[in-house]
Amino acid sequence: MRIYFDMEFTGLHRETTPISFGAVSETGEKFYCEFIDYDVTQIDDWLQKNVIDNLIGKNRIYQVDFRHHFEAWLSRLTADKFVMASDCYAYDWVLFWWSHGCTQSHSLYSFRFVDVVLV
Repeated sequence: MRIYFDMEFTGLHRETTPISFGAVSETGEKFYCEFIDYDVTQIDDWLQKNVIDNLIGKNRIYQVDFRHHFEAWLSRLTADKFVMASDCYAYDWVLFWWSHGCTQSHSLYSFRFVDVVLV
């Protein structure tokens, strides 16, 4: 099953922290969260105006709890293999793993991510 996702971060660098994460399955199920514990010292004027000021204030979680919430959502989908699709996977996919302390997808989730594609 293809999962389309996007993340907002405090910057495109190794010390970045996630601000929000959204995903939609090819069958229309949605997952969205905003992170409570992003590094506010990394917020510049552009991020404030274009990201922070547009957060909806729902589903606010800590980074440490993301895995539990995302895996619970994945478990409700009718697939056990996923293709993660992003418009900027060079950043989103890599930063997705870095922000959760992992360098390989199999080390975090019990679900199998079989590919990452650019859409």
